[in-house]
Amino acid sequence: MEQYFDKTFYGVREAHTDNIFIFATIGAAIGLAKVWRFLYVVGTSSGSTFVLAYIVISLLFVMPIIIAELMIGRYSKKSMIGSVRKAAVDYDSSKKW
Repeated sequence: MEQYFDKTFYGVREAHTDNIFIFATIGAAIGLAKVWRFLYVVGTSSGSTFVLAYIVISLLFVMPIIIAELMIGRYSKKSMIGSVRKAAVDYDSSKKW
């Protein structure tokens, strides 16, 4: 039983088994199978127009949000909440925003 425990950086004992790896591998395989099945079903039922429109709209809305989030994080060099507070203080907004 002692072989299944591993010391961490803080000296706390943590359970560590190979089951985590097995479950992660199974989850990844199931996820990939669902992606490939979705693409096959869309291709056979001529739903490629929907998928193309979905990807374009997702990129148009998601990319600016991701870029803004990265810029705010690099600007403040803090956590998510700390970044918003720093931006609010720097631009004379309420700290409670």
